[in-house]
Amino acid sequence: MALNRPQEARKIVEEALAQNWDARLLRRYPDTAGGDALPLIQKAEAWQKDRPDDADLLFALGRLCLHQQLWGKAQSFLERALKLADNDAEDSLAPCVGASSRAVGGHGEGEPALSRECVGDEHRVRSLFALGSNAKSV
Repeated sequence: MALNRPQEARKIVEEALAQNWDARLLRRYPDTAGGDALPLIQKAEAWQKDRPDDADLLFALGRLCLHQQLWGKAQSFLERALKLADNDAEDSLAPCVGASSRAVGGHGEGEPALSRECVGDEHRVRSLFALGSNAKSV
């Protein structure tokens, strides 16, 4: 986060999402991970029980798993997000899924590729994903 206070940002985002589920805010959630994304993954997986087909949530989970170097789990979430996304988002997510596949096959050796192909180009991926998301505010 810009002020380098990820725990405060995380709390603000979680409280805001509890009040009003918003896909734009959810897409910022992985940015609050700081050094350890595991608590955020656990929280997002709990949200997933109520929103199993929320493409934005699956994309956020994929990004969180990438941050935590959980390559196989990241690939699974990103592939599911890709299936729910429309064509514009699909084109942007495909490099993330491909890079995560290489990381899984190389037992994490693809991490630099993931950074360049998915995480490093998050703004473009997020903006295109937002066009095709079928996540709905609750």
